[in-house]
Amino acid sequence: MTTLPAPAELPPAATAPRPRLWPMLALLGLMVALVGLVSWHALRSSYEAYVERADDTVENIARGLARTIAAEIGRIDTVMQAAALAIERAGGRHTDPREIDAILQQQRRLLPQVNGLRVATASGSVVGGDGANGRPVDVSDRDYFVRVRDAADGLVVSEPMQSRLSGKWVLVLARALRAPDGSFAGAVLAIVDTSYFEQLFGGVEIGTSGAITLRTGSMRLVWRQINTATSPPPIGSSEVSTQLREALAAPGTHGAFRAYTAVDGVERINRFHRIEPYGLVVLAGMAVSEYLAPWRREAWLVGGFATVLLLVLLSSSALMWRAWMQASASARQAERAARRYQALMHTASDGIHVLDRAGRIVDLSDAFAAMLGYERGEMLGMPVTAWDAQSTASELEASLRAFRVGEHEDFVTRHRRADGTLIDVEVSSVGVEIDGRELLYCSARDITQRRRTEQALRDLAREQALRAQAERHAQQLDALLRERGDMLDVLAHEVRQPLNNASAALQSAAVSLAEARDAGAPLRITRAQNVLGQVMSSIDNTLAVASLLGRTGPVERVDTDIDMLLAMSIGDMPAGERRRVRIERRSRVRTASMDMSLMRLALRNLLANALKYAPPGSDVTIRISDADDPLELNIDVIDGGPGIPPDQESRMFERGTRGSHGRTIGGLGLGLYIVRRVMELHGGSVHPVPSNEGFTMRLVLAEVAAEPMTA
Repeated sequence: MTTLPAPAELPPAATAPRPRLWPMLALLGLMVALVGLVSWHALRSSYEAYVERADDTVENIARGLARTIAAEIGRIDTVMQAAALAIERAGGRHTDPREIDAILQQQRRLLPQVNGLRVATASGSVVGGDGANGRPVDVSDRDYFVRVRDAADGLVVSEPMQSRLSGKWVLVLARALRAPDGSFAGAVLAIVDTSYFEQLFGGVEIGTSGAITLRTGSMRLVWRQINTATSPPPIGSSEVSTQLREALAAPGTHGAFRAYTAVDGVERINRFHRIEPYGLVVLAGMAVSEYLAPWRREAWLVGGFATVLLLVLLSSSALMWRAWMQASASARQAERAARRYQALMHTASDGIHVLDRAGRIVDLSDAFAAMLGYERGEMLGMPVTAWDAQSTASELEASLRAFRVGEHEDFVTRHRRADGTLIDVEVSSVGVEIDGRELLYCSARDITQRRRTEQALRDLAREQALRAQAERHAQQLDALLRERGDMLDVLAHEVRQPLNNASAALQSAAVSLAEARDAGAPLRITRAQNVLGQVMSSIDNTLAVASLLGRTGPVERVDTDIDMLLAMSIGDMPAGERRRVRIERRSRVRTASMDMSLMRLALRNLLANALKYAPPGSDVTIRISDADDPLELNIDVIDGGPGIPPDQESRMFERGTRGSHGRTIGGLGLGLYIVRRVMELHGGSVHPVPSNEGFTMRLVLAEVAAEPMTA
């Protein structure tokens, strides 16, 4: 404070407008509807994601088990063919039983999963193999024997049946023996105990209420693996749900259905695969209550947040309405009060003190003394120069001489406390005359912390009638702001849906304009689509950094089709850029263990960088290769661009690093950072690879569980 400006006379109190209720109610209703709509959309999207994930899980399990069982039966059939060939060469139906036993024992060692390997004559009598122990066994009445006798060459898989030797439930695999003249000479039989499938299915993780079932083509049960306490149905049972029968009646080798299981009453989402050409069907099911449990918790959480937010909105609105009514009443009361009370209304604050023309304290409040660290008695008679730290003594004296009765002034200055520390103070003053003595009434408030953090309270400070109440509710307003930030974080991913809708609308418009032969409009729409694609890519990367990639534990990996990963990643590129991407395979691996969504995000970022920094119109190559020691899958992205500048090589994978080679290319600098985090979560790595073909970035995915490609 250098000099006090010439203040104006105190204005008369303005007439306070009467508040109206309907605008506040309309705004409150709009906010409630918005919260409900956003919460509903968030929960619906989350529900669909959980269902899709569960369906992918049971599909992978059913497909994997179908391939495993087909491979096991194929191995058994190969050994049976070798045994049949050896017996036929040894004389077929006239072979000595001891010689047959020798042949079967030799082949039996190759099949540890088989309970018995035997030979039946053309009449159905078992003459060789293990398990009979000399007991006569006739299988001529068995359905599988009739089928193998009457059918052409090929493997016959029986229905589940009880063995006449052991009494156990078994599957019998039969292959015909042929005499030199081509006639039926008997059959080679492989006996597989159905409990073998317990070992095969036991290592599959499908949840605490999941189920894995193997049935024949006629729906008879071979084995059922279930984790609940309910006993499975008896082997050989053909009781199945209507939904399963309808699904199997449809053409195709695989399918899906959702049904309540009659055995335990559990609703499951199921996938089945036929095991051709053996007439078997494997089913995998996951309990709906189990895979939707996280979604239900999420629904409770979102519902709780929405409820709390609505309660806060209602409470805040009620408090604001009450405060507004009180302010209006106070203003009307002040309007009726005498002018002598207006000076007190202007100085009603924390630290009240009264100065005379000489600048000494005539009277003060306890709050003002405490604010400066003194006792009230110590400050009586103390000059203003003892605590005002911003103005010189001459400036203070000039200001005190210049004030006039009835003039009001607000200003901010600095005061020195008794311990020497400085505080920022807001002062409101008014000149009054009492008993012929001119005095300066002042009210001071410590705003050291408030100046830094509560700009909103400065505006409320001008509303004298609400000043005291605003101080009491400052902390409540801060809490509301933090809760609003939390809700915005929960609902942030809803921003992307409108952008997707806009992109779809632009694509539809482009088709319509192309049909209308508008030459210029498609180019403008394509530019708009590219801008939307960049915005959605930035949103995906930002959300990934903010939530998904913030975790430290490993990701949940499942077998994923590599070609599907490549197709989806290329499909994420702008339509005009996809033709620039070439795929080069140097590996026969078809699947790899990974988190599909994260690997798609990483590969998409590398492709986007390659297309962005490569020469316009040049090709970008994706090369797939593998290594055996250590076992790993390599995905190279190769472009003809300039690569990483030398001054950025050491920090290329840091957040915020953006490349440029004379071109202005936008972005948040998150792409390579996300790629590195994705590969770390997979236990792999990403790094540039020296190459004469162009700049190459390599994704290394370790510990690959892969299946080679077939011709």
